[in-house]
Amino acid sequence: NIIASATEGDRRLIAVVMGGKSSKGREEQARKLLTWGLRDFTTVHLFSAGQSLGDEPVWYGESHRLPVGSAQEQSLSLPKSEADKLKAQYVINAARLEAPINKGQTVGEIRISDNGQV
Repeated sequence: NIIASATEGDRRLIAVVMGGKSSKGREEQARKLLTWGLRDFTTVHLFSAGQSLGDEPVWYGESHRLPVGSAQEQSLSLPKSEADKLKAQYVINAARLEAPINKGQTVGEIRISDNGQV
């Protein structure tokens, strides 16, 4: 068995090859996997932690609009050919948002779709 890793920029890939007839064969397969991953895949930064993705109306509050976003940074690794097909959309869980709403409170979800598939 062999575990190998490679880095390119801020991206690290790990390959695990189990079995095989020889250590040289496992090394070659790990090298092929890492080369394939670095060549054909990319990491797409979707949004940053705290980044506003829009704002929604709030009922009964001092502020009439609430900025919505993610508490965490979101990135996704996928084939380079799929990278431009990603779409992010937020969906509010309630028919309307009512105050009070606390900072960091979950009010919906972010749906990531790839070529129309969520």
